[in-house]
Amino acid sequence: MNKLNDYLPDSKLNFSGKSLIHVVIGNEAADIDSIASSIVYAFFRESINSKKEEIFIPVINIHEDDLRLRNEAVYLFSQTGITPENLIFINQINLEELAEKRKLRVILVDHNKPTHTQEFFSDYVEEIIDHHDDEKSYSGITKIIEKTGSTATLVGEKILGAGAGAGEKFLLDRDSAFLLGAAIMIDTSNLSYKSGKTTAKDEKVLSHLVSEYKIDRVEFFKNLVMRKRDLSNLSSRDMLRKDYKEWIMGRKKTGFSSVNLSLQGWLQKDYKLPEEITKYYIENSLDVLFIMIAYSDTEFKRELIFVSGDSSLLDSIYFYLQKCGGRLFPADVKGFDKEKIRFYFLGETLWSRKRLQPILKDFFSSHNK
Repeated sequence: MNKLNDYLPDSKLNFSGKSLIHVVIGNEAADIDSIASSIVYAFFRESINSKKEEIFIPVINIHEDDLRLRNEAVYLFSQTGITPENLIFINQINLEELAEKRKLRVILVDHNKPTHTQEFFSDYVEEIIDHHDDEKSYSGITKIIEKTGSTATLVGEKILGAGAGAGEKFLLDRDSAFLLGAAIMIDTSNLSYKSGKTTAKDEKVLSHLVSEYKIDRVEFFKNLVMRKRDLSNLSSRDMLRKDYKEWIMGRKKTGFSSVNLSLQGWLQKDYKLPEEITKYYIENSLDVLFIMIAYSDTEFKRELIFVSGDSSLLDSIYFYLQKCGGRLFPADVKGFDKEKIRFYFLGETLWSRKRLQPILKDFFSSHNK
């Protein structure tokens, strides 16, 4: 059986000498799902690759210094023996140069369209595995786009299916199984149907991984969540950029940050929060910044922050989301410019970023001001 922790340093050492490099890359938020799916799927494809002049490698879609913002990823690597120095981060590989030299192919995982900052490799996409709404940017390539709780579920299903039918059977090693299992647990709240994300397919794949590789689901999930919720070492700016995505919607540049801390708790941690939010909005040259807050006290709750220099646009967004069933209730937060920053409690707790993004995309496609 091939070992993940043998493959990772070898691939980083040897990829530059290959004539064709197949990059498996997740989205720019680089959460556990994107990281695990890119690493394990690249490992799988390289393990069955028979062309010596080609190589499949995972690329983590953040700078290496930003890994420290993801405590759950650091913990997961410690449990699987992965040394971050053996990973390839986006700042350690020149994808534009590889594209110019026609040495690049791209496999997208956990997203199905490159963002505006990575459009340069759009023509090199050869395969997609994703669980978000299909942006319908590609046809004629291999695509698995299906509404599951986690992309890792689709990666696991494909690998397990290939292993069952392949002439030379591919078997996941323990570390790969733990990576996929962690992603599915995090994305589905350990197969909770209350999350609104869990599907029968998530349950099937995770149950197989737990049984086959002796994963203590309860303890492992508890430790992952504990690390993910530990924000003690992060500044407000760190929290905003830890899980951040950008999209061009209509004519607007929009940013989405996901934060796992209540607004009240965040203000207690940083009384200059409105100022920090405004700085981040300006720093990224955004038309609108959305901050998605999710946390649990006695029950699961969501909050939502809008930021824009255009107060009429914020009004329009608010009324549109209300019309769509968002049930937004204004939060009374002092010390900020209510014309530019709006704080809300979100009554529709099933509205994750994954669900809100297509709703807002529809709004901005018809809002052309």
